Amino acid sequence: MDEAKSNLDMVNVLLNNEKLFNQVVKTVFDSIDTDKSGSLELSEMEGFMRKVCDEMNIKGGPNKSEINEIFESLDTDKSKSIGIDEMGTFLKKILLDQQKALTESLLKK
Repeated sequence: MDEAKSNLDMVNVLLNNEKLFNQVVKTVFDSIDTDKSGSLELSEMEGFMRKVCDEMNIKGGPNKSEINEIFESLDTDKSKSIGIDEMGTFLKKILLDQQKALTESLLKK
């Protein structure tokens, strides 16, 4: 099976299965919420982004300004923290963008 088709199938499963999607959101959220407060602060997001960049061998990664910008875009209620609902909205947007890109890629073949 083509990798793009396989990836699109996985994205569609997540988007069409609310229970599974919510489990993924909770898993991601809990892995970032190091102080287990139930919300993500800027320092936790910064640590998470740096860890991901290190694990992916991305040199430099985002600077403080970029991290602040990302955090502010996720903090839709401007509470200075990110709740699980805000994380879910963000992850759904990523999946929808991925779904669109994969679909377009497959249609070009």
